[in-house]
Amino acid sequence: MDVDRASGQSQLGSLSALSCQNPPETPFPRLIEVTKRRWACELTHRELKEEVGLDHFEGRSWQGLHHHAVLCMVALNFLQWLRLSQPDDLHGDTVPAIRAEVAGDLPLPPQCRQCRACTALFSGP
Repeated sequence: MDVDRASGQSQLGSLSALSCQNPPETPFPRLIEVTKRRWACELTHRELKEEVGLDHFEGRSWQGLHHHAVLCMVALNFLQWLRLSQPDDLHGDTVPAIRAEVAGDLPLPPQCRQCRACTALFSGP
């Protein structure tokens, strides 16, 4: 069964369709509700990849991947909490703005005098 999206129009002015496996007697509002839930999940997944680096993992173990995924989810939840804790008149900052603000407030780690990489990384401009 093909179902048009809620608006029925894409940005190009053509109809868009969504394929689903529900029984034919499923009410149309239920199909729209399920579609909107999926969109929210896809948006969260996109934010995890773009904003907190879910797709930057380069390890070789499932345990490492799971640890990385959990840290990304915690980081995104923290950023969302910061955004939602703003007063309503500020309309909340975007995730990139909050990330930049938090990164600017973090102190630099102590400098390792034995490692050239640390000296080059934290020596300043």
